[in-house]
Amino acid sequence: MLLVLSYSTTLLAEQNSETLTIASFVVPPYIIKQPDGSLTGIFVETIKEAAKQSGVRVEFSLSNWARAQSRVEHGEIDAIWPVVKTKERQAWLHYPTEPINQFRFSLFANAERNFEFNGELESLSGLTLGKLNNAKTHPLFHQGEQQGVFLVKERTSLTLLLQAVSRKRLDGFVAPERMVEWLMRESRVYNVEPLPTAFGVNDIYLGLSKLSHKQEPFTQLYQAARKITLDETLWIEQYFQLEANDTVQQ
Repeated sequence: MLLVLSYSTTLLAEQNSETLTIASFVVPPYIIKQPDGSLTGIFVETIKEAAKQSGVRVEFSLSNWARAQSRVEHGEIDAIWPVVKTKERQAWLHYPTEPINQFRFSLFANAERNFEFNGELESLSGLTLGKLNNAKTHPLFHQGEQQGVFLVKERTSLTLLLQAVSRKRLDGFVAPERMVEWLMRESRVYNVEPLPTAFGVNDIYLGLSKLSHKQEPFTQLYQAARKITLDETLWIEQYFQLEANDTVQQ
């Protein structure tokens, strides 16, 4: 899904005639494409409400992560989510002062693994770990990669990473915990689990392209979004409950 999906959808348009475009990709439970083509998810619903409150017209443009970054870097799209702050991205991306949310990064491994992560990189020595291509994970993971503590192989989607670990083709992978737990639940994968000790937490930003001329509507939307808090656990449970009810009715 992450590579083949490419479309746009307008969320809301009331007071502001300018459309602020946000690049991203399908990343449940934050951005979910429903059967009718509409979008929902924790981040989508937050932006919908922020758009309503600020009067800013918002449109999502979804593709894969590499393309999303390229289009924002070249000014084809105004903003991008989710991004962590890096020196490289600051060359083409404006970061607000405060993050819009946070991701807890965990190491997911097969339940039949013969290793544990104790918070020290040396405990992962000699393993082959996966990550999303062109994506940043946690700084500790990148440190281990640069020091050659473990070998890193990239995949184009979380689904492929999950399958590789489930089939023991990778020892593990590091990714946002909420996203992978959602994917395991949806895919009914039962032999992969997050290790108890997490890599850590990353601040996540909605960043604005330095080539965009929509600083004012972006600031209005961002300020509104920062005030909106959704209970992620409750939202996920309600989503799956609705899905179950729809299945029963069918």
